[in-house]
Amino acid sequence: MPTSSLTVAFSSHAEADIARHFLTPRTQLRGPIQKELDVNGRMLVLRLTAEDPGLLQSSIVFCLEQLSLVMRSLQHFGAPLSQHRRGV
Repeated sequence: MPTSSLTVAFSSHAEADIARHFLTPRTQLRGPIQKELDVNGRMLVLRLTAEDPGLLQSSIVFCLEQLSLVMRSLQHFGAPLSQHRRGV
């Protein structure tokens, strides 16, 4: 079965986890496709598996678009509040 994996480095574990939480409900894929999102340190790992290569390809494009949106949002809004020092 065709599989595609993508590993994306974020500046922190917190940012990678925010991206995972954002992508989990927003990347509900159509058709018989399996999606796995994991965080390992500051790395977000996305794995997609499908029997149909065309479905896999369109799912990859959709996930990349959603990932791009997450990354732009994180850059725009800055680091998560949990990373800011208290009392500053």
